[in-house]
Amino acid sequence: HQGRAVLFLSGSFREAVVEGADNPVYPPFQSALLAALTTIGANPIVNSYASIAFLNIIYLFGFYFFFSTWMPASMQRAKILACTLLATSSGFGWIYLLGLTVTTNPVLSEKSVLDTIVSTQPFDIFQPTNFFLSAHPEFSTGLIYIALPAGFVLLGILRGYLTNKFTFTLMVTVISVLGILSHDEFYLFIIISAVLPLVFKIRLASYMYVGFLFALSIVYLIDITSPENYYTSNEIFAGFSLLKLSILFVVLLWMLYLIRQKLRRIPHTMLNFLEKFTLKRHKHNSSYSGFKFLTRVIIVSLVCYIYGLSFIILAHLSTGDVMVQSAGYGNPYNIPWYLYSLKFGIIGIFGLAFVLSYLFKKFEKEVFVFGIIIVIPLFAGPYYDEYRFSKYIMVGMVGFASLMLYKIIDSLRSKPVISKVIIVIIIATGSLSSILYIGYNSLILQTQDFVQTLGRRNFAASEMPLFQT
Repeated sequence: HQGRAVLFLSGSFREAVVEGADNPVYPPFQSALLAALTTIGANPIVNSYASIAFLNIIYLFGFYFFFSTWMPASMQRAKILACTLLATSSGFGWIYLLGLTVTTNPVLSEKSVLDTIVSTQPFDIFQPTNFFLSAHPEFSTGLIYIALPAGFVLLGILRGYLTNKFTFTLMVTVISVLGILSHDEFYLFIIISAVLPLVFKIRLASYMYVGFLFALSIVYLIDITSPENYYTSNEIFAGFSLLKLSILFVVLLWMLYLIRQKLRRIPHTMLNFLEKFTLKRHKHNSSYSGFKFLTRVIIVSLVCYIYGLSFIILAHLSTGDVMVQSAGYGNPYNIPWYLYSLKFGIIGIFGLAFVLSYLFKKFEKEVFVFGIIIVIPLFAGPYYDEYRFSKYIMVGMVGFASLMLYKIIDSLRSKPVISKVIIVIIIATGSLSSILYIGYNSLILQTQDFVQTLGRRNFAASEMPLFQT
């Protein structure tokens, strides 16, 4: 970003693009903002980049708004807990690291600690599963302080009960254009939003699809008029532009939504007849109730078995084996199925427990908006980067886990001391990997061992003359 900002400030960015010296995969919107801020503030670029660090917290405000609009009134008090878990939580990588220091990698010096942490690249210390204390994506990037907040606000206004159709369409269009220009991962929020009307009741769903098409068309016009095709160069499925696929996906989902609305006009008498027939069939059938309970127990047991099996498999594999199966840092990152339980840690356990509790006691289905946030990145990850999309899965898990913790705490309302102890234990246990990541960066500064730091944080020596021109 700093190199591009220097080109913007020197007026040579267009020439660099025409000569093919720029990377067309990442859009230059963030770099242009940084250059504008440097010009307005009359500060060095490094200072300008550091001054926007406080903006990294904005996505938490967006998540707070999204949580507030979707959760029922009985669960609104869980939103502060959810934001806290979203900012700090990670997985059980700290346990794995502790095991290494006790067995094969004893702590002998500061350098040995760095080597041990770097050896756990596939886990959640070197690459935490949150956005606030993380690497890949880095802090103060367009994804963190523009695309993520815009995505959460977009999801929030879908449930925000806006009545003016023009205002709603305009907001969807503006937010979508801003998000797409900032980072390609905003398409994930468009996909999630396009799926939501098929599952939940969205009052102005058709106008949402219209807003998406307006936004995608605007971005396409920007792309074809710019010197480099930044927004159509990112391709998946062997040469298909992500922007064009998003347009096609929105159109198809809109058609499915319209078909679904037509099917809703089936006479209610027929549906009521079928419902009465089903009720008569099972009204006095006690064996049917027993079968349902047994089915639920089997499902819970199977999930617990698979979850526990993942830890057993991980315990029998070396760090090198996991590294090979996950492709390592710097390549398209894959997450083996057994690694998800470790990366989500205590949050994954409580989130999964909340979902399974639905089998025994029903609650508002709006809660399952977090399920859609989990499922779509889970299946889309192999076509992009499973590590990056695991952060979005963590967002859904945080939503479920916060609701589960709120229910536990609410049931202990008469015992405030115990409830406070539970909150402290959960937050501390969930954030230990993130704290170790902060310690890892601090240790690099103390030892001046910049060989171990992330490559993107090393400014290339060949680009240093740009600062002297």
